[in-house]
Amino acid sequence: MTVGKASLSGELAIGLFILSLCPGGTTSNLYSYLAKGDVGLSVSLTAVIGFITPFTIPFLATWAIAFYGEQAQNFQLPIVSTWFKLLAVTVFPVLVGMGIRGKWPAFANRAQNYVSWFSIAVLTLVILSICIKLGDQLIEFIRLAGPAAVLLNIVTMSLGYLIGQKLLHNDAQSRTITLEVGLQNGTLTLLITSTILESTTMSIAPSIYSLFMFISAGLFTYFVTKKTG
Repeated sequence: MTVGKASLSGELAIGLFILSLCPGGTTSNLYSYLAKGDVGLSVSLTAVIGFITPFTIPFLATWAIAFYGEQAQNFQLPIVSTWFKLLAVTVFPVLVGMGIRGKWPAFANRAQNYVSWFSIAVLTLVILSICIKLGDQLIEFIRLAGPAAVLLNIVTMSLGYLIGQKLLHNDAQSRTITLEVGLQNGTLTLLITSTILESTTMSIAPSIYSLFMFISAGLFTYFVTKKTG
């Protein structure tokens, strides 16, 4: 990709597309609790979508690489090995979590917030390492990918809330849907872009999105809780 381009293309576009394929993580469960949403629905959506996405991400990400990739780029996403890796980091932890919740529900409820904060800490450390690795190119990449990443977050959260209100007629569930579609699993995205595809550039848009989503989710949580008192 040519850094001076004004449009989002190449590796930057692929990274943002892969982000949109990833499910919400445990952070959405924490925010649903803080926003007085339907926590049961949030946990269920995280679990169900977490089972589905390991099968869909490898195929759709491969299509994105072929569609958005430029001739100079030569990225390969091995579907079978990627599938197994995603199963290991998404489905297996969910199964363990469901087992713990089923046998020791009190412990699971106490541990849930700690797990969410731990995942946020890991995500922050990964983003910091990417920023350090990019060095002088960081500002230019932020200028190129930042607006698209921020717009994606605002649009998805807005549509999630409006559609939730229209179809569900339940404010708590609408809040949950908003947070589920807005809080993507940035750690999973960066695993794919940084570790499997080994592209720091692809990691830019997901990193910006992951940072901004905490701001938008925090503001959303503040306003909806203030409205209900």
